[in-house]
Amino acid sequence: MNRHQLFLDFPENANLGILRVEDSSIYSSSIPFNCPTLEITPPGYQTPAVYTGLSEQFRLFLNACTLGMLQTGCGSTCPNIPDGIWHFRYSVSPNSLVYVEYNMLRIVAIQERWRKTLCWINDTPCDPTNDKLVLIREMQLIESQILTAKFLVEDKNNPTDGIQMYRLAERKLNDLSRGCHTCH
Repeated sequence: MNRHQLFLDFPENANLGILRVEDSSIYSSSIPFNCPTLEITPPGYQTPAVYTGLSEQFRLFLNACTLGMLQTGCGSTCPNIPDGIWHFRYSVSPNSLVYVEYNMLRIVAIQERWRKTLCWINDTPCDPTNDKLVLIREMQLIESQILTAKFLVEDKNNPTDGIQMYRLAERKLNDLSRGCHTCH
């Protein structure tokens, strides 16, 4: 193999304040590994957080402070980081030629709300009533829309439709969980 094959993974986790990024690249032993650079642009930001000096097969656990989204209170809290489309660019020397880019739709917060709403609807260890069955089916549709949004952004490279699908699921979840005070 005469070239590096760069790949990043974004393992799922349920922590609202942590973003995981892992290097699963295949590096050529005949080419030097130099100048690794990871750029991460959170949703709503124009300027990426830049990480250099990474090792092969790195594993990062990032939070709002390490991403540069927050400068104060970093020693005592781990604030939530937002759902939305995150852009990643990982490169090695020559960085203008050897790189990979990803859009990743973070869905951690909406999934937590979905789980809380489902527990609120299905709150007893017995078969649900017909009214609750209707709500559970709606919850299944919402889950499908959340996963479809992620697929559209990440696999189909269609961020516009993906974020619209995410917002549709979010609106439906908001409507469904309106009476639940622990779902938000």
